[in-house]
Amino acid sequence: MGPTAYVICGRPVLWDDLEKLPTDPDALRARLVGKDTGESAAEGLFNGVEELLARSPAEPRLRAALFKVLTGIPGARVTERVKDSTGRAGTAVDLDAGTWRLRLIIDTGAFHVLETVTTARNDGLSWGDAAAPGRGSPPPHHLPLRRARLGGAEAVPADVAAPPLGRTLSSAGGPCILRLRKH
Repeated sequence: MGPTAYVICGRPVLWDDLEKLPTDPDALRARLVGKDTGESAAEGLFNGVEELLARSPAEPRLRAALFKVLTGIPGARVTERVKDSTGRAGTAVDLDAGTWRLRLIIDTGAFHVLETVTTARNDGLSWGDAAAPGRGSPPPHHLPLRRARLGGAEAVPADVAAPPLGRTLSSAGGPCILRLRKH
């Protein structure tokens, strides 16, 4: 088995590389993203920073820089003084990525992830022929989907309708596979 790696925008960041990453937010963003641009780069950076904040032994200065990079992603929205599903206070960073809304709730004292939430958006996006704009809502077994990861466990609350594991959802950007994972 090789060294532990985190993948950000398609680039591996090895466990041993963490101490070599710059703590200046602009230099860190350049190192993590390279020349990638556009929505896929924003989503890849958001997910990569989430991985590093939630699962790496990054030092406090690197965590602070990662948070600044996260809040500087084009399209990211920051809301202070929100509560996670257990009532802990933090700062939310949201990003719309295709048909999904990604949310991280961060403890800005230690820059640790309190909660990760991925929600299927229901804001006029086309979810196949049955839900094309002007034709009503997506089928009820597709939305809403809210997936939360809290303390390393991932759950879909009981009151939320979700398609079966691995079911293909039709979206305007093409099919996407929904996979619910435990971490």
